[in-house]
Amino acid sequence: MCCKLIGWWRALLAATGLFLGTVPAAQAATIVLYDFQEPDPTGSFTNAPDTTAGNISAGAWSLRDGLLIPLPLNLTSPDNWAVSGLSWGDGTDLTPAGNRYRFTITVAPGFSLNLSSVSFDDQRFELLGVAGPTSWSLSINGASVLSGQATDPTNNGLGWTSRTVGFGPVTGLTGSFFVDLFAFGATPVFGNAQVWNVDNFQLEGVVVPLPPALWLLGASLVALMGISRKRSEG
Repeated sequence: MCCKLIGWWRALLAATGLFLGTVPAAQAATIVLYDFQEPDPTGSFTNAPDTTAGNISAGAWSLRDGLLIPLPLNLTSPDNWAVSGLSWGDGTDLTPAGNRYRFTITVAPGFSLNLSSVSFDDQRFELLGVAGPTSWSLSINGASVLSGQATDPTNNGLGWTSRTVGFGPVTGLTGSFFVDLFAFGATPVFGNAQVWNVDNFQLEGVVVPLPPALWLLGASLVALMGISRKRSEG
């Protein structure tokens, strides 16, 4: 009996290996997308994600300093709505250096998340010599993964830049964690009237089943083999 069980396990492991070998590596796909616009005909503002991958949920955006402002810029934004915030100074005005947009991603139990790229549109608003932040950085689960320059003001601050940037994959994310979009270097002015607008924020990556899920699959196959054997003997 022992030898037969060993034979079954060997056959199961071999079959599982062949099965896994036929499955192509998962391709990066949209994990979460915020376009800040309801899909209904009204096209009203929403702070909920427009798209999330399976086994992923995500929360609303917040702003560390000040109020998150819904921005109806249907003439100058890539979409009808964006998010806007103030207080992106360099530390010489009344606020700490820069400011931060934040939201939370939650990965369902039994899965992990690998992230590999980000895309978003941004507008560094400029008016009467007051300009928004010059630089930005992206932090995932408390670790900085990417940085860049904010949009140069054009057309009196009405210009937008669309960017898609890959980064060294952040792997093995589980449970809930923060995604932070920092910016800093705005013109220091009294009242913190610097503005930075963001739209169409998207993270791409892969949702991966945790290893125990494979063992659960194996246990289920063994149970089915046992049932099938008993039926054949009966």
